[in-house]
Amino acid sequence: MTMEITITVPNALGRQLQHFRGHLPEWLERGLRALLAGRTMETDMDGTMFGRTEKERVLAALRSTGIVTVPKPAARSQLRVRHTPIKAGGQLASEMIIKERGRKL
Repeated sequence: MTMEITITVPNALGRQLQHFRGHLPEWLERGLRALLAGRTMETDMDGTMFGRTEKERVLAALRSTGIVTVPKPAARSQLRVRHTPIKAGGQLASEMIIKERGRKL
C-alpha cells in the first residue's frame, strides 16, 4: 500500500530533488529512522545517505580542522589463548627463594 504526500518546497530545492526522485521514499524513511534514533543524516560523496551520531560528527569536525589529531580505534589483536598450567613436582619457587634469602642473612 502506498500513500501520496504533497509538500511545498522552495524552487531551488525542488530543482535539486527532481534529480533524486527515485530515491526520495528510501531517503525519507532512513532520515525518519535516524531522527527517531537520535542520529542525523548526511550525504556521502556519491549521494549515498548515512547516519552519524553526535560523537561521530564531533570527531569528524575535529579531524577536519587539521589542528587536532584523533587516534583511530585500536585494531583488536588475536584473542589470547590461555594454556593450562603445567603441574611440576618439587618445592614451590617462592619457597625456594625465601629459603635462599634466609641463608644469605
